[in-house]
Amino acid sequence: MKRLLAAYALVMAVSGVAHGEPSVGVVAIQTTPAVLKADRGYILMRVDESLSKLPPVSPVFQRKPLSSEVADYEAAKKAAYDKDLQALTRRNDSAAIGKFPPLSAYPFSYWGHQNLFRVWRKQALASTNKAFTYLLEVEPTSYIVYGAAISDHLDTCDCLGTVGFTVAPGVVTDIGTVLLDDAEPLSAIPELASTTNMGRPYGDVVIASAIRPATTDTPVPPALAAMPRVFAKMHAAAPFVEPGADTISAMAPIPGVLHYEKGRLVDDVSGQVLR
Repeated sequence: MKRLLAAYALVMAVSGVAHGEPSVGVVAIQTTPAVLKADRGYILMRVDESLSKLPPVSPVFQRKPLSSEVADYEAAKKAAYDKDLQALTRRNDSAAIGKFPPLSAYPFSYWGHQNLFRVWRKQALASTNKAFTYLLEVEPTSYIVYGAAISDHLDTCDCLGTVGFTVAPGVVTDIGTVLLDDAEPLSAIPELASTTNMGRPYGDVVIASAIRPATTDTPVPPALAAMPRVFAKMHAAAPFVEPGADTISAMAPIPGVLHYEKGRLVDDVSGQVLR
């Protein structure tokens, strides 16, 4: 797959979304740890399905690639580029060589590292009335909310606009509550009022998504209450291309984080128009 994404420039594999492969360095904590590891980050999140019209839905996240992963990708791409160019040179195919793209535009499929992962219902730390709480041990770096999956692949990507946040080591970063629903009818979830009631002109389900940021009133599992915890500082993340998703959408507006002006994504934190 060609994966130089505008959000985080590296690759991911849709198979990681489908099968929950462990190579992305994500550990779902299902028994609250006594202490937090100083060199690891922790994401606390909730998924509230109580008002959703959809079957169980998995949020999908993308991790910013590590510098070592970027180096591996660039080396693999350069090796493939050189191999193809050398093959043309051996054949003395001057016409093809003249049309051969520069390295920056070379189409390249790479499966060496995965930086995309989904959160499964069975990984919940706690649940009640279709509201699920998750604690994920992750690499301390930056993440974006990438989309959502119902089936065994990425059903909807938030390609038209989403949110990003950074996870620091040794603390719990609380991103609040993820809200997901069918975009066809009007959702009963207040945050999704502006991104639902869209109809279904193409026959595929479009998953509408929103984030309800955590506040001091947001419930926290008792075992986590005494642990170091910070609220995620969210910002808008630029639109990106994901040809592997069934449908595309955009994260619903979040006051103080992102909104849309005539279809253009605006980052409220920086004031920049990102699309």
